[in-house]
Amino acid sequence: ALAAASAFGAIKGCAVAGKSSTEDHDAAICRNQATMKVEKGLIKEIHTNWYPANDPIEDTSAMRIQLKQSSGSLFGVYDGHSGGGCSAFCRDELFDILEYKQRLSQDDGGGTKLLAPSSFVEADSAFLQMAYLVCMEKE
Repeated sequence: ALAAASAFGAIKGCAVAGKSSTEDHDAAICRNQATMKVEKGLIKEIHTNWYPANDPIEDTSAMRIQLKQSSGSLFGVYDGHSGGGCSAFCRDELFDILEYKQRLSQDDGGGTKLLAPSSFVEADSAFLQMAYLVCMEKE
């Protein structure tokens, strides 16, 4: 599964020299480890790692270091239960929907927060509509 590394930093001990099962295990876990330097406010770097527990991997993630209309960042890890459609939708669309809903409420004089529950309801509706259209195309 995809996992954003915690504040504790990246997984240690990724240098593998021997052939023991522990070292093989460490190598498999560390194979997809990555670090990205961002230097944005308190965020200096981002550590990520993923382990493909199934084939194909259905989990996704997304990062938006700089929001379009406000300060802050968004990070998401989406678990693809029984298919990657929903996690791919969240990776590709969720942050845009959240920011769009926030911008609309600000234009109307409201003060909706970026992570307002109504934004997630709208994202869920958009996903269900997309899934329905995909199903209709298959018929």
